[in-house]
Amino acid sequence: MQMNEVRNNKKLELRGELGQRGHGASSSARMIGEIEIEEDCIADLLRQKAELYLDAYERKGLTIGPDVLKDIAHSQVEITAARKSASIGEAKLLGMRTNRPQNMTGYGHLGKKASVAMKEIDAKIDLYNLTPESPEPMTINNITYHLVNSRVTHGDDNSVNILNEKELFDRLASVISGAVADVAERQEILERLDELRTEKSGTDYLTKLAKFVSAAGTIAQVIGPYLPALTEKVGALR
Repeated sequence: MQMNEVRNNKKLELRGELGQRGHGASSSARMIGEIEIEEDCIADLLRQKAELYLDAYERKGLTIGPDVLKDIAHSQVEITAARKSASIGEAKLLGMRTNRPQNMTGYGHLGKKASVAMKEIDAKIDLYNLTPESPEPMTINNITYHLVNSRVTHGDDNSVNILNEKELFDRLASVISGAVADVAERQEILERLDELRTEKSGTDYLTKLAKFVSAAGTIAQVIGPYLPALTEKVGALR
């Protein structure tokens, strides 16, 4: 489920609960509740993005450099600013519909839980770098995959081809197209995916993989199952 859908469902539940208790659409209780929902969603998005990075680097046995934390911090600023703007805009529209001025002060302080999440992520990355583990075979849905000669094979039997490289990228493009409604965001993610598809250098591939993960941060749960196979591909590159 995409984060927008999670957010909207939580807001519907909140409004239903407040309505049963006699709170109107313009009540301060609704604003406080919706701010909590926004806080949780922003923090969850950052944690999901961090987990994708940690998973990818751990499987390859690589140290996580400062650029990863900088990228997540950049996402924190962008997502928080976008949600502040959207929340204030929604409050203004509500005020116009109900002809009641809205108290929007709380939205200006949005991002407290995101700051806490960033501290947790920073600590996780530090711990990971202090105790690096050896890379392990990629696992998706309890199936182990190894990318050999530009194809993904099952287990240690390289003769059994269950998913080739073209199918991997085509499936990813398909699920991204279905998961991202915003045209500009969808186009950016697909462009990053195409860069991965054509990259031949292992070092540059990892850099572009990080950019792809960054671009697709809002649909982390959608691309997550494919990330192990994408990371494994670097082993077949120069």
